[in-house]
Amino acid sequence: MRGRWSISILFAIVVALEFTTPSEYLFGYLYTGQILLANSRLSRLGKLQITLVAALLTLLNLFVPHGETIALATVANRSIAVMALGVTGYLSDRNQQYEEAIAQTKAQLQSQQQLASIREDFVSTLSHDLKTPMLRSRLLKLLNRPNLAM
Repeated sequence: MRGRWSISILFAIVVALEFTTPSEYLFGYLYTGQILLANSRLSRLGKLQITLVAALLTLLNLFVPHGETIALATVANRSIAVMALGVTGYLSDRNQQYEEAIAQTKAQLQSQQQLASIREDFVSTLSHDLKTPMLRSRLLKLLNRPNLAM
């Protein structure tokens, strides 16, 4: 719950910066912080929603302050920012998938190591138990030989 509030507060700050300044000033890149925060705190759908909202807000600033003429460079800058936000969202999602795969692989490796340890203990115990009675019977046979008797 705390993560959602932090993301919402950061969104509000960036929206305030974005919509109180002329559209030539681009604050859309600041949405990457919310996307990266959403990566660790929200589901995959939540991350997608955050990324789409950030992209839409970045583009919306072209039209909201009515009366301004929009330069082609401003549209290009905002389009690049939207692409960067999309790439950030995609890469953060991939990063989380890789981290989950690594955690799963580590868990499997650890369980395999525990199984190998249990096998080694079993073989060692079995080997010891099998050798011990044989050794005793050999010693008894040696001691019971007539040529060793005094």
